[in-house]
Amino acid sequence: PSTAAAITPLLSRLSGESTLLFTQNGVGAVEEVSALFPAGAQPTYLSAIVTHGVFSTGLFSVTHAGVADLKIGPVSPDTALSASSRWLIDTILSSEPLAATEVGADELLKVTLEKLVANAIINPLTALFRIPNGAVLSPPLTPLRHALVSETSSVILAHLSTLGTLDAETAERLSVHGLGEMVERGDGGAVY
Repeated sequence: PSTAAAITPLLSRLSGESTLLFTQNGVGAVEEVSALFPAGAQPTYLSAIVTHGVFSTGLFSVTHAGVADLKIGPVSPDTALSASSRWLIDTILSSEPLAATEVGADELLKVTLEKLVANAIINPLTALFRIPNGAVLSPPLTPLRHALVSETSSVILAHLSTLGTLDAETAERLSVHGLGEMVERGDGGAVY
């Protein structure tokens, strides 16, 4: 089910005074949900990118496999945080096990895209070869990892250039070289 479908039953309780925190992987959910609200009456949108490693061990059972971090911030650079939005961010930041840091919208977008790349590499390789995440870094899979990094980097850079939001630092960070190094280090929740 989509995020919008999950939010729809709650629409009568949400307004421009509400705060929604998105914590799922991927992109597009904010735009999908935003379309449910009249122009100018959308809630404040926050997003959190979690790189802690977890895996399912059964129904309603999850193992915390790797300690990492969480980045949280507003989705839009124009967002003025309400008192309730500020409280939510501060509450998450105060939870030491989450290792949370607050970032601005520009950094949040970059971290989101890095996490997207990590998932675009790790998920298909672990599914196709039936291997744990860490095995994705094995030498025989190097050509596949490089091909996936190259493809995802090309798509992301092309998209950002059409939006006019591609500066030199971002271009390097999301380049084949930058993303390749991120994957090899296991950053972005890629390997744990």
